[in-house]
Amino acid sequence: MIGSFAVSFGVVKSLLNLYAGKYGEEYGPKPVLVAGWATALPLPVILIFAPNWGWLTAGNILLGVNQALTWSMGINAKIYLAGPDQRGLAVGTDEAFDSTGVAVEAWITGIIAGQWSLRPEPLYSLAVVVVLAFLISIFIIKETVQYARAEGDDDHHDANPPFDEVLTRATYGDRTLFAAAQAGHIENFADTLF
Repeated sequence: MIGSFAVSFGVVKSLLNLYAGKYGEEYGPKPVLVAGWATALPLPVILIFAPNWGWLTAGNILLGVNQALTWSMGINAKIYLAGPDQRGLAVGTDEAFDSTGVAVEAWITGIIAGQWSLRPEPLYSLAVVVVLAFLISIFIIKETVQYARAEGDDDHHDANPPFDEVLTRATYGDRTLFAAAQAGHIENFADTLF
């Protein structure tokens, strides 16, 4: 049962990370980000009322969809805004804020659980965060794809090679990209083991 929980999240997130990048390039990060937060809206209800492990696994699948779409588009938007000279800073800033968010929410929900119980009280915090993030992604976040397209125009090269060509190059067609992909794979494998 524990395996189904981790495997379902990993499979869904890995596939949707791949396609989120594709659709983010085609339509821009904002609509993909909004879709990611929309998939999270039922999560608090599922987790609060889940009668069995199957429901929790279904919620975890939705979480995988949410994480793939929102994380991918958040990082893409920051990279687009940072431009080619500060991409590393954009990724580092994104990861720092993501990890800080995890720590703060873990602290808040830990306090709530300590005062009341594990369920449903800490999940009210999740509901607030999801609804706020959904509304912010609709009404406050601005589209950033124009920055990537302008950069592609400046480089005078095909900024949109076919999807299968990019996938081939990133997985086994380019040794450097393959090595980077394997490093990320091993890092996540180690996280799961821990």
